[in-house]
Amino acid sequence: MRANLMHRGTHIMEIPKRSACLMAVAWTLAAVSAFAPLRALGQERLKVIYSQFTMTNSATWFAREAGLFERHGLTADLIYVDSTPAVQALTAGQAPLATMSGGLAVGPYLNGLDLVMLAGWCNLNSYQLIARPEIRRPEDLRGKVIGIGRFGAAADWGLRLILRKLGINETKDVQIIQAGGGGPRPCRPGA
Repeated sequence: MRANLMHRGTHIMEIPKRSACLMAVAWTLAAVSAFAPLRALGQERLKVIYSQFTMTNSATWFAREAGLFERHGLTADLIYVDSTPAVQALTAGQAPLATMSGGLAVGPYLNGLDLVMLAGWCNLNSYQLIARPEIRRPEDLRGKVIGIGRFGAAADWGLRLILRKLGINETKDVQIIQAGGGGPRPCRPGA
């Protein structure tokens, strides 16, 4: 099977689903190997931060479900930390490794934080701008309010890139508001 990504009927890219999964697992193994001793004498615990529930951040989940951490003597504790706070948790030493959008790491790195990006497997904007039916053309966005999960998160960067490509000024033509992160939600009976 192939995953087809389409944009207004224009073919953008075809990626075999199996290849995408194998690529994700390979990158995760490479990243984990950098922190794992060559010969682990027992199961060493490794905290791994993940910043979103998205396909582009799923490599650590695939690796854990496939038993790849255990094969290398590691017990992976996957810890959810939403977007921008994930970078803060990583640099504060809460975990030695994180899977997140590369855009989350670039800004802090340029501001002097000691971060190293080991790998990336998605080098395109995987976000879509979805609008109400009455918005039919990019110009119809002018004067509108657009909601995102969190300022500085990958979706924020993706939205701003899309708006620029559409010729919309993200600070003058639209108002972008923060509506909350995309992480797990607590179960609240009756809510």
